[in-house]
Amino acid sequence: MILPMIERRLLDSVDHIIAVSDYTRGQIIDTYRVDPKKITTIRCALRWDESRRGEFESASLRKEIGLPNRPVVLFVGRIDAPRKGLPFLLSAFKMVLQRIDATLLIVGSGSSSKAERLARRLGLSKNLMFAGPVDDLTLRKCYAACDVFACPSTLEGFGLTILEAIAAGKPVVANRVGAITEIVPRARVWSLTQPGSADEFANALCHHLQTAQSLGSSTGEATWRLPESLRWSYAARAVESVYKRMKPG
Repeated sequence: MILPMIERRLLDSVDHIIAVSDYTRGQIIDTYRVDPKKITTIRCALRWDESRRGEFESASLRKEIGLPNRPVVLFVGRIDAPRKGLPFLLSAFKMVLQRIDATLLIVGSGSSSKAERLARRLGLSKNLMFAGPVDDLTLRKCYAACDVFACPSTLEGFGLTILEAIAAGKPVVANRVGAITEIVPRARVWSLTQPGSADEFANALCHHLQTAQSLGSSTGEATWRLPESLRWSYAARAVESVYKRMKPG
């Protein structure tokens, strides 16, 4: 009960609030009854340069990372955070393996013990690779090496990993939750699924894995580019404009 009280006092004391998504903005308004005029949405931005998508070659990267030569699904997020949905993804991935011999590459901090126990119960251990937390360069290599990015989160105030997947030119499968619908474009390289439907999530993963196999490339399908509003230069100008409006006199 103390944390909400602290948050409320902080929100009351500031001159203006920047929310990372319209979803987050709405949550602040509904939860704390903040005047909507006091909140501006400026979505998270990305520093990655899309022109460098072809910097890494998938086959050599997989060998470097230690991945077997088969299709790769990538998960990036805190492994033991319930809202990141890794147990849900493991259930969906078991269905994927009934049709496609693939690898699930799991990147992120946190204890992997529960996920590993679940993987053993589901018979997935031979098709999983836990990479743990990685540096920025290795993370870019993981995106480049995968065929499809999976975001099984049950809630996202924004979803920065989705932007990273876009910059890497990868198709994305995500649950239709939180702010994800604000940043996922209406394009064939994306699949938004009903939250809690492991069948639907697995079908979407299989679709993109099969497409990548048919193209003979893990990057050929995803050609969509980041809009200006999701680029760092735009976000910086937008934040600057908020401070200028708040400047006395």
